[in-house]
Amino acid sequence: MSSRPSIEQLLVRVLMRAVQELLRCLAELPEDSPERERAEDELKLSFAPIWRRVPYLALTCADDGLSWNDHRVLSPGEDLYRLTPTLVASGIHGITLIPGSEEGEMSRFLQLIDRKCRLDEDGDQDLVLMLFRADLHHISYTVAPVLDSPVKSIDGGILRGISLTSVALDTEAIETTTIQPKALKTAVRADAETEDERRGVVQLEKFDSTLYFLDKREIEYLRTAIDAEYSQDHTLGVLALLFDILQAQSDSDVRDEVIGVLENLLPYLLGTARFGSVAYLTGELRKITRETKFEPAHRAALDELRISVSEVATLTQLFHVLDHGEVRPTPEELGILLRELRPEAIQTVLVWIGQLNRREAKTALVEAIDNFFTEWPGALSRMTTSLNRITVHRALRIARRLKLPEFAEPVGDCLGSDDPTTRRLAVRTLFSIGTSAAIRYLVRTVDDPDAEVRTVTYRSLTMRPYRGAQTALRDAIDSGNFESRDLTERKALFSAYGAVAGGAGVSTLQSILKGKRGIGGRPSSETRACAAVALGVADSASARSALRGATNDRDPVVRSAANAALRSEGAN
Repeated sequence: MSSRPSIEQLLVRVLMRAVQELLRCLAELPEDSPERERAEDELKLSFAPIWRRVPYLALTCADDGLSWNDHRVLSPGEDLYRLTPTLVASGIHGITLIPGSEEGEMSRFLQLIDRKCRLDEDGDQDLVLMLFRADLHHISYTVAPVLDSPVKSIDGGILRGISLTSVALDTEAIETTTIQPKALKTAVRADAETEDERRGVVQLEKFDSTLYFLDKREIEYLRTAIDAEYSQDHTLGVLALLFDILQAQSDSDVRDEVIGVLENLLPYLLGTARFGSVAYLTGELRKITRETKFEPAHRAALDELRISVSEVATLTQLFHVLDHGEVRPTPEELGILLRELRPEAIQTVLVWIGQLNRREAKTALVEAIDNFFTEWPGALSRMTTSLNRITVHRALRIARRLKLPEFAEPVGDCLGSDDPTTRRLAVRTLFSIGTSAAIRYLVRTVDDPDAEVRTVTYRSLTMRPYRGAQTALRDAIDSGNFESRDLTERKALFSAYGAVAGGAGVSTLQSILKGKRGIGGRPSSETRACAAVALGVADSASARSALRGATNDRDPVVRSAANAALRSEGAN
Protein backbone atom coordinates (compact mmCIF):
# COMPACT_ATOMS: atom_id res chain seq x y z
CA MET A 1 0.00 0.00 0.00
CA SER A 2 1.09 3.57 -0.69
CA SER A 3 2.05 5.57 2.37
CA ARG A 4 0.57 8.68 0.82
CA PRO A 5 -3.12 9.13 1.69
CA SER A 6 -5.56 9.40 -1.19
CA ILE A 7 -8.00 12.25 -1.68
CA GLU A 8 -10.86 9.94 -0.67
CA GLN A 9 -9.09 8.97 2.53
CA LEU A 10 -8.48 12.62 3.39
CA LEU A 11 -12.14 13.44 2.78
CA VAL A 12 -13.25 10.63 5.09
CA ARG A 13 -10.89 11.98 7.77
CA VAL A 14 -12.48 15.40 7.37
CA LEU A 15 -15.86 13.71 7.78
CA MET A 16 -14.68 12.08 11.01
CA ARG A 17 -13.60 15.46 12.39
CA ALA A 18 -17.07 16.80 11.62
CA VAL A 19 -18.56 13.77 13.41
CA GLN A 20 -16.43 14.45 16.48
CA GLU A 21 -17.43 18.12 16.45
CA LEU A 22 -21.14 17.25 16.40
CA LEU A 23 -20.66 14.70 19.21
CA ARG A 24 -18.96 17.44 21.22
CA CYS A 25 -21.90 19.80 20.68
CA LEU A 26 -24.38 17.06 21.59
CA ALA A 27 -22.51 16.36 24.80
CA GLU A 28 -21.82 19.93 25.90
CA LEU A 29 -24.38 22.29 24.36
CA PRO A 30 -28.17 22.66 24.62
CA GLU A 31 -30.42 21.44 21.83
CA ASP A 32 -31.22 24.91 20.43
CA SER A 33 -27.58 26.06 20.36
CA PRO A 34 -26.57 27.85 17.12
CA GLU A 35 -23.17 26.18 17.36
CA ARG A 36 -24.87 22.79 17.31
CA GLU A 37 -26.79 23.77 14.18
CA ARG A 38 -23.55 24.85 12.52
CA ALA A 39 -21.94 21.53 13.44
CA GLU A 40 -24.85 19.68 11.80
CA ASP A 41 -24.44 21.80 8.65
CA GLU A 42 -20.69 21.12 8.55
CA LEU A 43 -21.35 17.39 8.89
CA LYS A 44 -23.79 17.50 6.00
CA LEU A 45 -21.31 19.44 3.84
CA SER A 46 -18.57 16.92 4.60
CA PHE A 47 -20.47 14.23 2.67
CA ALA A 48 -20.79 16.21 -0.59
CA PRO A 49 -17.22 15.72 -1.94
CA ILE A 50 -17.23 12.08 -0.79
CA TRP A 51 -20.33 11.07 -2.78
CA ARG A 52 -18.74 12.52 -5.91
CA ARG A 53 -15.92 9.97 -5.58
CA VAL A 54 -17.34 6.83 -3.92
CA PRO A 55 -20.84 5.24 -4.10
CA TYR A 56 -20.93 4.38 -0.40
CA LEU A 57 -18.83 4.29 2.78
CA ALA A 58 -18.19 0.99 4.55
CA LEU A 59 -16.54 1.69 7.90
CA THR A 60 -15.05 -0.99 10.16
CA CYS A 61 -15.17 -0.60 13.95
CA ALA A 62 -12.48 -2.16 16.14
CA ASP A 63 -10.71 -1.51 19.41
CA ASP A 64 -7.92 0.27 17.55
CA GLY A 65 -10.26 2.77 15.88
CA LEU A 66 -12.43 3.26 12.80
CA SER A 67 -11.14 2.18 9.39
CA TRP A 68 -12.14 2.61 5.76
CA ASN A 69 -10.63 0.46 3.00
CA ASP A 70 -8.05 -0.78 5.54
CA HIS A 71 -6.99 2.79 6.25
CA ARG A 72 -7.33 4.23 9.74
CA VAL A 73 -9.58 7.31 9.53
CA LEU A 74 -10.27 7.73 13.27
CA SER A 75 -7.68 6.67 15.84
CA PRO A 76 -8.42 6.17 19.56
CA GLY A 77 -6.52 9.37 20.33
CA GLU A 78 -8.79 11.34 17.99
CA ASP A 79 -12.00 9.67 19.19
CA LEU A 80 -12.52 12.00 22.14
CA TYR A 81 -16.25 11.27 22.47
CA ARG A 82 -16.04 7.44 22.41
CA LEU A 83 -17.72 6.78 19.09
CA THR A 84 -15.84 3.57 18.30
CA PRO A 85 -15.79 2.12 21.86
CA THR A 86 -19.54 2.67 22.15
CA LEU A 87 -20.20 0.87 18.87
CA VAL A 88 -17.85 -2.03 19.66
CA ALA A 89 -19.27 -2.43 23.19
CA SER A 90 -22.77 -2.69 21.67
CA GLY A 91 -21.67 -5.40 19.24
CA ILE A 92 -21.55 -3.16 16.16
CA HIS A 93 -18.42 -3.84 14.13
CA GLY A 94 -19.33 -2.24 10.83
CA ILE A 95 -21.31 0.74 9.50
CA THR A 96 -22.34 1.37 5.89
CA LEU A 97 -23.40 4.84 4.77
CA ILE A 98 -25.05 5.55 1.42
CA PRO A 99 -26.00 8.86 -0.23
CA GLY A 100 -28.91 10.39 1.65
CA SER A 101 -27.58 9.52 5.09
CA GLU A 102 -26.42 13.13 5.47
CA GLU A 103 -30.02 14.39 5.27
CA GLY A 104 -30.76 14.04 8.97
CA GLU A 105 -30.09 10.34 9.51
CA MET A 106 -26.43 10.78 10.43
CA SER A 107 -27.38 13.40 13.01
CA ARG A 108 -29.99 11.04 14.50
CA PHE A 109 -27.44 8.23 14.52
CA LEU A 110 -24.96 10.36 16.50
CA GLN A 111 -27.70 11.50 18.87
CA LEU A 112 -28.30 7.86 19.76
CA ILE A 113 -24.56 7.36 20.28
CA ASP A 114 -24.58 10.36 22.63
CA ARG A 115 -27.63 8.98 24.45
CA LYS A 116 -25.92 5.63 24.90
CA CYS A 117 -22.84 7.33 26.33
CA ARG A 118 -24.90 9.25 28.87
CA LEU A 119 -26.14 5.96 30.46
CA ASP A 120 -29.54 7.44 31.27
CA GLU A 121 -31.22 5.01 33.68
CA ASP A 122 -34.65 5.98 32.39
CA GLY A 123 -33.76 5.34 28.75
CA ASP A 124 -33.13 2.24 26.69
CA GLN A 125 -29.49 1.21 26.98
CA ASP A 126 -29.57 -1.26 24.06
CA LEU A 127 -27.98 0.75 21.24
CA VAL A 128 -28.87 -1.75 18.53
CA LEU A 129 -32.53 -1.72 19.57
CA MET A 130 -32.51 2.08 19.59
CA LEU A 131 -31.07 2.05 16.07
CA PHE A 132 -33.67 -0.44 14.95
CA ARG A 133 -36.48 1.73 16.27
CA ALA A 134 -34.96 4.78 14.58
CA ASP A 135 -35.77 3.10 11.24
CA LEU A 136 -32.73 4.44 9.39
CA HIS A 137 -32.99 3.92 5.64
CA HIS A 138 -29.54 5.06 4.54
CA ILE A 139 -27.41 3.67 7.38
CA SER A 140 -26.92 -0.04 7.95
CA TYR A 141 -24.79 -1.72 10.57
CA THR A 142 -23.13 -5.08 11.08
CA VAL A 143 -23.77 -6.70 14.45
CA ALA A 144 -21.70 -9.43 16.08
CA PRO A 145 -22.51 -10.88 19.53
CA VAL A 146 -20.92 -9.11 22.49
CA LEU A 147 -18.75 -11.18 24.80
CA ASP A 148 -21.32 -11.59 27.57
CA SER A 149 -24.18 -12.43 25.19
CA PRO A 150 -25.90 -15.80 25.77
CA VAL A 151 -26.17 -16.17 21.99
CA LYS A 152 -23.17 -17.86 20.45
CA SER A 153 -23.56 -17.32 16.71
CA ILE A 154 -26.16 -16.54 14.12
CA ASP A 155 -25.69 -16.89 10.37
CA GLY A 156 -21.96 -17.22 10.63
CA GLY A 157 -21.77 -14.91 13.67
CA ILE A 158 -22.85 -11.71 11.87
CA LEU A 159 -26.24 -10.11 11.24
CA ARG A 160 -26.91 -6.70 9.73
CA GLY A 161 -29.08 -4.17 11.53
CA ILE A 162 -30.36 -6.63 14.18
CA SER A 163 -29.83 -6.79 17.94
CA LEU A 164 -29.20 -10.37 19.05
CA THR A 165 -29.68 -9.59 22.72
CA SER A 166 -33.15 -8.14 22.18
CA VAL A 167 -34.80 -11.41 21.11
CA ALA A 168 -35.42 -14.37 23.40
CA LEU A 169 -34.51 -17.35 21.20
CA ASP A 170 -33.52 -20.87 21.95
CA THR A 171 -29.73 -21.06 21.95
CA GLU A 172 -29.53 -24.61 20.68
CA ALA A 173 -31.93 -23.89 17.87
CA ILE A 174 -29.88 -20.88 16.87
CA GLU A 175 -26.71 -22.91 16.70
CA THR A 176 -28.25 -25.31 14.17
CA THR A 177 -30.81 -23.14 12.36
CA THR A 178 -30.32 -20.16 10.08
CA ILE A 179 -32.86 -17.47 10.95
CA GLN A 180 -34.07 -15.42 7.99
CA PRO A 181 -33.48 -11.71 8.57
CA LYS A 182 -37.08 -10.84 7.69
CA ALA A 183 -38.52 -13.29 10.22
CA LEU A 184 -36.11 -12.21 12.89
CA LYS A 185 -36.90 -8.55 12.22
CA THR A 186 -40.60 -9.33 12.60
CA ALA A 187 -39.93 -11.09 15.89
CA VAL A 188 -37.85 -8.20 17.17
CA ARG A 189 -40.52 -5.67 16.15
CA ALA A 190 -43.23 -7.69 17.91
CA ASP A 191 -41.10 -7.92 21.02
CA ALA A 192 -40.42 -4.15 20.92
CA GLU A 193 -44.13 -3.35 20.43
CA THR A 194 -45.06 -5.54 23.38
CA GLU A 195 -42.50 -3.73 25.54
CA ASP A 196 -43.79 -0.31 24.35
CA GLU A 197 -47.41 -1.26 25.12
CA ARG A 198 -46.38 -2.33 28.58
CA ARG A 199 -44.70 1.07 29.10
CA GLY A 200 -47.63 2.97 27.58
CA VAL A 201 -45.72 4.18 24.52
CA VAL A 202 -47.91 5.34 21.61
CA GLN A 203 -47.19 3.60 18.30
CA LEU A 204 -47.35 6.07 15.41
CA GLU A 205 -47.70 3.18 12.95
CA LYS A 206 -51.27 2.72 14.18
CA PHE A 207 -52.23 6.17 12.91
CA ASP A 208 -52.55 7.69 9.46
CA SER A 209 -49.02 8.44 8.26
CA THR A 210 -50.02 11.08 5.71
CA LEU A 211 -49.84 14.82 6.26
CA TYR A 212 -53.60 15.21 6.18
CA PHE A 213 -54.01 14.67 9.89
CA LEU A 214 -51.91 17.84 10.49
CA ASP A 215 -53.62 21.20 10.74
CA LYS A 216 -52.85 24.03 8.31
CA ARG A 217 -50.43 25.75 10.67
CA GLU A 218 -48.35 22.59 11.06
CA ILE A 219 -48.33 21.93 7.33
CA GLU A 220 -47.19 25.50 6.67
CA TYR A 221 -44.44 25.09 9.26
CA LEU A 222 -43.20 21.95 7.51
CA ARG A 223 -43.23 23.68 4.14
CA THR A 224 -41.32 26.65 5.55
CA ALA A 225 -38.74 24.37 7.16
CA ILE A 226 -38.24 22.43 3.92
CA ASP A 227 -37.91 25.64 1.89
CA ALA A 228 -35.39 27.01 4.41
CA GLU A 229 -33.36 23.80 4.19
CA TYR A 230 -33.18 23.87 0.40
CA SER A 231 -32.46 27.62 0.28
CA GLN A 232 -29.38 27.42 2.50
CA ASP A 233 -26.11 28.42 0.87
CA HIS A 234 -23.47 25.82 1.76
CA THR A 235 -20.78 27.48 -0.34
CA LEU A 236 -18.82 28.84 2.61
CA GLY A 237 -18.73 25.43 4.25
CA VAL A 238 -17.39 23.81 1.07
CA LEU A 239 -14.72 26.49 0.70
CA ALA A 240 -13.72 26.06 4.34
CA LEU A 241 -13.25 22.31 3.80
CA LEU A 242 -11.12 22.92 0.72
CA PHE A 243 -8.92 25.40 2.57
CA ASP A 244 -8.57 22.95 5.49
CA ILE A 245 -7.28 20.30 3.09
CA LEU A 246 -4.98 22.82 1.38
CA GLN A 247 -3.38 23.77 4.70
CA ALA A 248 -3.32 20.35 6.32
CA GLN A 249 -1.86 18.42 3.37
CA SER A 250 1.57 19.21 2.00
CA ASP A 251 1.36 16.62 -0.77
CA SER A 252 1.87 18.32 -4.14
CA ASP A 253 -0.80 16.32 -6.00
CA VAL A 254 -3.40 17.03 -3.34
CA ARG A 255 -2.71 20.75 -3.46
CA ASP A 256 -2.77 20.76 -7.26
CA GLU A 257 -6.23 19.21 -7.23
CA VAL A 258 -7.59 21.58 -4.56
CA ILE A 259 -6.25 24.64 -6.40
CA GLY A 260 -7.87 23.37 -9.58
CA VAL A 261 -11.21 23.04 -7.78
CA LEU A 262 -10.91 26.60 -6.45
CA GLU A 263 -10.13 27.93 -9.92
CA ASN A 264 -13.24 26.26 -11.30
CA LEU A 265 -15.36 27.50 -8.41
CA LEU A 266 -14.64 31.20 -8.93
CA PRO A 267 -16.63 31.65 -12.18
CA TYR A 268 -19.50 29.67 -10.66
CA LEU A 269 -19.58 31.87 -7.55
CA LEU A 270 -19.62 35.03 -9.66
CA GLY A 271 -22.22 33.68 -12.07
CA THR A 272 -24.57 32.81 -9.22
CA ALA A 273 -24.00 36.16 -7.46
CA ARG A 274 -22.39 34.63 -4.36
CA PHE A 275 -20.33 37.76 -3.82
CA GLY A 276 -19.83 37.11 -0.12
CA SER A 277 -18.31 33.72 -0.96
CA VAL A 278 -16.00 35.34 -3.53
CA ALA A 279 -14.81 37.78 -0.89
CA TYR A 280 -14.32 34.91 1.57
CA LEU A 281 -12.29 33.02 -1.05
CA THR A 282 -9.93 35.94 -1.70
CA GLY A 283 -9.59 36.76 1.98
CA GLU A 284 -8.70 33.18 2.88
CA LEU A 285 -6.23 33.00 -0.01
CA ARG A 286 -4.44 36.05 1.38
CA LYS A 287 -4.45 34.53 4.87
CA ILE A 288 -3.18 31.04 4.04
CA THR A 289 -0.44 32.29 1.69
CA ARG A 290 0.80 34.39 4.59
CA GLU A 291 0.55 31.69 7.27
CA THR A 292 1.26 28.44 5.37
CA LYS A 293 4.40 27.27 3.61
CA PHE A 294 3.84 26.49 -0.08
CA GLU A 295 6.01 25.51 -2.99
CA PRO A 296 6.74 28.45 -5.34
CA ALA A 297 4.44 27.07 -8.04
CA HIS A 298 1.53 26.64 -5.62
CA ARG A 299 2.07 30.08 -4.08
CA ALA A 300 2.14 31.67 -7.54
CA ALA A 301 -1.09 29.86 -8.51
CA LEU A 302 -2.86 31.01 -5.33
CA ASP A 303 -1.68 34.60 -5.77
CA GLU A 304 -2.84 34.57 -9.38
CA LEU A 305 -6.24 33.24 -8.33
CA ARG A 306 -6.62 35.99 -5.71
CA ILE A 307 -5.55 38.72 -8.12
CA SER A 308 -7.85 37.41 -10.86
CA VAL A 309 -10.87 38.67 -8.88
CA SER A 310 -9.73 42.23 -9.65
CA GLU A 311 -9.09 41.65 -13.35
CA VAL A 312 -11.23 43.22 -16.07
CA ALA A 313 -12.63 39.87 -17.23
CA THR A 314 -13.88 39.07 -13.72
CA LEU A 315 -15.36 42.54 -13.24
CA THR A 316 -17.08 42.23 -16.62
CA GLN A 317 -18.79 39.04 -15.44
CA LEU A 318 -19.71 40.76 -12.16
CA PHE A 319 -21.42 43.66 -13.94
CA HIS A 320 -23.12 41.30 -16.38
CA VAL A 321 -24.66 39.39 -13.48
CA LEU A 322 -25.74 42.63 -11.79
CA ASP A 323 -27.30 44.06 -14.94
CA HIS A 324 -28.84 41.01 -16.59
CA GLY A 325 -29.30 38.48 -13.81
CA GLU A 326 -32.24 38.03 -11.52
CA VAL A 327 -30.17 38.24 -8.35
CA ARG A 328 -30.77 40.93 -5.76
CA PRO A 329 -27.46 41.46 -4.01
CA THR A 330 -27.44 43.47 -0.80
CA PRO A 331 -25.10 46.43 -0.23
CA GLU A 332 -23.47 44.41 2.56
CA GLU A 333 -22.57 41.55 0.18
CA LEU A 334 -21.18 43.92 -2.44
CA GLY A 335 -19.31 45.88 0.24
CA ILE A 336 -17.53 42.73 1.41
CA LEU A 337 -16.44 42.07 -2.16
CA LEU A 338 -15.26 45.67 -2.69
CA ARG A 339 -12.95 45.38 0.31
CA GLU A 340 -11.17 42.48 -1.40
CA LEU A 341 -10.59 44.28 -4.72
CA ARG A 342 -7.36 45.98 -5.68
CA PRO A 343 -7.30 49.82 -6.09
CA GLU A 344 -7.25 49.64 -9.89
CA ALA A 345 -10.35 47.43 -9.77
CA ILE A 346 -12.15 50.00 -7.60
CA GLN A 347 -11.39 52.60 -10.29
CA THR A 348 -12.93 50.31 -12.89
CA VAL A 349 -16.04 49.90 -10.75
CA LEU A 350 -16.39 53.68 -10.46
CA VAL A 351 -16.15 54.05 -14.24
CA TRP A 352 -18.56 51.24 -15.07
CA ILE A 353 -21.21 51.99 -12.49
CA GLY A 354 -22.79 54.48 -14.87
CA GLN A 355 -23.43 51.66 -17.34
CA LEU A 356 -25.73 49.70 -15.01
CA ASN A 357 -29.35 49.79 -16.13
CA ARG A 358 -31.03 47.75 -13.37
CA ARG A 359 -32.12 50.30 -10.80
CA GLU A 360 -32.05 47.97 -7.79
CA ALA A 361 -28.57 46.68 -8.69
CA LYS A 362 -27.23 50.19 -9.22
CA THR A 363 -28.74 51.41 -5.95
CA ALA A 364 -27.18 48.51 -4.04
CA LEU A 365 -23.78 49.08 -5.64
CA VAL A 366 -23.84 52.84 -4.98
CA GLU A 367 -24.68 52.24 -1.33
CA ALA A 368 -21.92 49.64 -1.08
CA ILE A 369 -19.40 52.09 -2.60
CA ASP A 370 -20.47 54.86 -0.22
CA ASN A 371 -20.08 52.53 2.77
CA PHE A 372 -16.70 51.38 1.47
CA PHE A 373 -15.27 54.90 1.14
CA THR A 374 -16.78 55.95 4.46
CA GLU A 375 -14.83 53.13 6.08
CA TRP A 376 -11.70 53.73 3.98
CA PRO A 377 -11.55 57.49 3.13
CA GLY A 378 -7.92 57.13 2.08
CA ALA A 379 -9.05 54.96 -0.84
CA LEU A 380 -11.22 57.78 -2.15
CA SER A 381 -8.29 60.19 -1.84
CA ARG A 382 -6.34 57.92 -4.19
CA MET A 383 -9.23 57.95 -6.65
CA THR A 384 -9.04 61.76 -6.96
CA THR A 385 -5.47 61.50 -8.27
CA SER A 386 -6.39 59.06 -11.03
CA LEU A 387 -5.43 59.88 -14.62
CA ASN A 388 -8.90 58.75 -15.68
CA ARG A 389 -11.12 61.83 -15.66
CA ILE A 390 -14.32 59.81 -15.21
CA THR A 391 -12.88 58.14 -12.11
CA VAL A 392 -12.01 61.55 -10.62
CA HIS A 393 -15.50 62.92 -11.35
CA ARG A 394 -17.19 59.89 -9.76
CA ALA A 395 -14.92 60.19 -6.72
CA LEU A 396 -15.81 63.88 -6.34
CA ARG A 397 -19.53 63.12 -6.51
CA ILE A 398 -19.12 60.42 -3.86
CA ALA A 399 -17.19 62.83 -1.62
CA ARG A 400 -19.97 65.36 -2.15
CA ARG A 401 -22.58 62.85 -0.95
CA LEU A 402 -20.57 61.67 2.03
CA LYS A 403 -19.45 65.15 3.20
CA LEU A 404 -16.58 63.73 5.25
CA PRO A 405 -14.07 66.33 6.57
CA GLU A 406 -11.19 64.01 5.58
CA PHE A 407 -11.96 64.67 1.92
CA ALA A 408 -11.26 68.44 2.06
CA GLU A 409 -7.56 68.20 1.24
CA PRO A 410 -7.69 65.68 -1.67
CA VAL A 411 -10.70 67.49 -3.15
CA GLY A 412 -8.92 70.83 -2.76
CA ASP A 413 -5.98 69.44 -4.71
CA CYS A 414 -8.36 68.85 -7.63
CA LEU A 415 -8.70 72.63 -8.01
CA GLY A 416 -5.34 72.54 -9.78
CA SER A 417 -6.72 70.35 -12.55
CA ASP A 418 -6.62 71.56 -16.17
CA ASP A 419 -10.22 70.38 -16.66
CA PRO A 420 -12.87 73.05 -15.83
CA THR A 421 -15.49 70.37 -15.11
CA THR A 422 -13.20 68.79 -12.53
CA ARG A 423 -12.62 72.18 -10.86
CA ARG A 424 -16.35 72.94 -10.85
CA LEU A 425 -17.18 69.58 -9.26
CA ALA A 426 -14.42 70.17 -6.70
CA VAL A 427 -15.91 73.56 -5.74
CA ARG A 428 -19.36 72.05 -5.25
CA THR A 429 -17.88 69.19 -3.23
CA LEU A 430 -15.94 71.58 -0.97
CA PHE A 431 -19.11 73.59 -0.40
CA SER A 432 -20.97 70.38 0.50
CA ILE A 433 -18.26 69.38 2.99
CA GLY A 434 -18.62 72.83 4.51
CA THR A 435 -15.74 72.80 7.00
CA SER A 436 -13.54 75.87 7.41
CA ALA A 437 -10.69 74.01 5.74
CA ALA A 438 -12.90 73.19 2.77
CA ILE A 439 -14.17 76.77 2.38
CA ARG A 440 -10.60 78.13 2.50
CA TYR A 441 -9.84 76.18 -0.66
CA LEU A 442 -12.62 78.09 -2.46
CA VAL A 443 -10.62 81.32 -2.33
CA ARG A 444 -8.28 79.82 -4.92
CA THR A 445 -11.04 79.79 -7.55
CA VAL A 446 -12.30 83.38 -7.08
CA ASP A 447 -10.24 84.36 -10.14
CA ASP A 448 -10.44 80.98 -11.93
CA PRO A 449 -10.01 81.25 -15.73
CA ASP A 450 -13.39 79.54 -16.31
CA ALA A 451 -16.51 81.71 -15.85
CA GLU A 452 -18.73 78.86 -14.71
CA VAL A 453 -16.21 77.81 -12.05
CA ARG A 454 -16.02 81.40 -10.79
CA THR A 455 -19.82 81.68 -10.66
CA VAL A 456 -20.15 78.45 -8.66
CA THR A 457 -17.46 79.74 -6.28
CA TYR A 458 -19.26 83.10 -5.75
CA ARG A 459 -22.56 81.36 -5.02
CA SER A 460 -20.86 79.02 -2.60
CA LEU A 461 -19.27 81.94 -0.72
CA THR A 462 -22.63 83.72 -0.59
CA MET A 463 -24.19 80.75 1.21
CA ARG A 464 -21.09 80.04 3.35
CA PRO A 465 -19.38 83.42 3.90
CA TYR A 466 -15.66 83.24 4.62
CA ARG A 467 -14.03 86.47 5.79
CA GLY A 468 -10.72 85.45 4.32
CA ALA A 469 -12.20 85.78 0.82
CA GLN A 470 -13.06 89.51 1.16
CA THR A 471 -9.86 90.83 -0.41
CA ALA A 472 -9.98 88.37 -3.31
CA LEU A 473 -13.60 89.25 -4.05
CA ARG A 474 -12.92 92.97 -3.97
CA ASP A 475 -9.97 92.51 -6.33
CA ALA A 476 -12.30 90.63 -8.68
CA ILE A 477 -14.72 93.58 -8.62
CA ASP A 478 -11.90 96.02 -9.36
CA SER A 479 -10.52 93.91 -12.20
CA GLY A 480 -10.21 95.51 -15.60
CA ASN A 481 -12.43 92.96 -17.36
CA PHE A 482 -15.27 93.17 -14.85
CA GLU A 483 -17.76 94.91 -17.15
CA SER A 484 -17.19 92.31 -19.86
CA ARG A 485 -18.29 89.44 -17.62
CA ASP A 486 -21.68 87.81 -17.89
CA LEU A 487 -24.42 89.50 -15.85
CA THR A 488 -25.12 86.26 -13.95
CA GLU A 489 -21.49 86.08 -12.86
CA ARG A 490 -21.38 89.78 -11.88
CA LYS A 491 -24.52 89.39 -9.79
CA ALA A 492 -23.08 86.28 -8.06
CA LEU A 493 -19.79 88.11 -7.38
CA PHE A 494 -21.48 91.17 -5.81
CA SER A 495 -23.73 88.92 -3.69
CA ALA A 496 -20.68 87.02 -2.44
CA TYR A 497 -18.88 90.25 -1.60
CA GLY A 498 -21.89 91.61 0.26
CA ALA A 499 -22.26 88.38 2.26
CA VAL A 500 -18.54 88.17 3.12
CA ALA A 501 -17.79 91.85 3.77
CA GLY A 502 -21.07 92.76 5.47
CA GLY A 503 -21.05 96.30 6.88
CA ALA A 504 -17.35 96.70 6.03
CA GLY A 505 -18.12 96.60 2.34
CA VAL A 506 -20.99 99.11 2.31
CA SER A 507 -18.83 102.11 1.34
CA THR A 508 -17.43 100.31 -1.70
CA LEU A 509 -20.84 99.07 -2.80
CA GLN A 510 -22.48 102.47 -2.21
CA SER A 511 -19.82 104.14 -4.35
CA ILE A 512 -20.58 101.77 -7.22
CA LEU A 513 -24.33 102.15 -6.69
CA LYS A 514 -24.05 105.93 -7.08
CA GLY A 515 -21.96 105.49 -10.21
CA LYS A 516 -18.83 107.09 -8.73
CA ARG A 517 -16.61 104.01 -8.85
CA GLY A 518 -15.74 101.89 -11.84
CA ILE A 519 -12.75 100.70 -13.84
CA GLY A 520 -12.47 102.52 -17.10
CA GLY A 521 -15.32 104.93 -16.45
CA ARG A 522 -18.79 105.07 -14.99
CA PRO A 523 -20.23 101.63 -14.10
CA SER A 524 -23.10 100.32 -16.20
CA SER A 525 -26.71 100.17 -15.03
CA GLU A 526 -26.43 96.38 -14.61
CA THR A 527 -23.32 96.76 -12.44
CA ARG A 528 -25.01 99.39 -10.28
CA ALA A 529 -28.02 97.08 -9.93
CA CYS A 530 -25.67 94.29 -8.84
CA ALA A 531 -24.30 96.62 -6.14
CA ALA A 532 -27.86 97.17 -4.93
CA VAL A 533 -28.35 93.40 -4.69
CA ALA A 534 -25.10 93.13 -2.71
CA LEU A 535 -26.21 95.83 -0.26
CA GLY A 536 -29.36 93.83 0.34
CA VAL A 537 -27.25 90.80 1.15
CA ALA A 538 -24.99 92.84 3.46
CA ASP A 539 -28.04 93.48 5.67
CA SER A 540 -26.88 96.39 7.82
CA ALA A 541 -28.34 99.81 8.76
CA SER A 542 -25.89 101.66 6.51
CA ALA A 543 -26.70 99.31 3.63
CA ARG A 544 -30.43 99.90 4.01
CA SER A 545 -29.82 103.66 4.11
CA ALA A 546 -27.89 103.48 0.84
CA LEU A 547 -30.65 101.43 -0.75
CA ARG A 548 -33.36 103.89 0.29
CA GLY A 549 -31.35 106.67 -1.35
CA ALA A 550 -31.24 104.66 -4.59
CA THR A 551 -35.03 104.21 -4.77
CA ASN A 552 -35.21 107.70 -6.37
CA ASP A 553 -32.42 107.06 -8.86
CA ARG A 554 -33.13 108.21 -12.41
CA ASP A 555 -32.09 104.80 -13.83
CA PRO A 556 -35.13 102.46 -13.73
CA VAL A 557 -32.89 99.38 -13.55
CA VAL A 558 -31.17 100.71 -10.41
CA ARG A 559 -34.46 101.84 -8.82
CA SER A 560 -36.02 98.41 -9.40
CA ALA A 561 -32.98 96.61 -7.94
CA ALA A 562 -32.91 98.88 -4.87
CA ASN A 563 -36.63 98.38 -4.17
CA ALA A 564 -36.30 94.61 -4.61
CA ALA A 565 -33.35 94.53 -2.18
CA LEU A 566 -35.32 96.47 0.44
CA ARG A 567 -38.31 94.17 0.09
CA SER A 568 -36.02 91.18 0.45
CA GLU A 569 -34.58 92.61 3.67
CA GLY A 570 -38.09 93.29 5.00
CA ALA A 571 -39.09 89.72 4.29
CA ASN A 572 -36.04 88.46 6.15
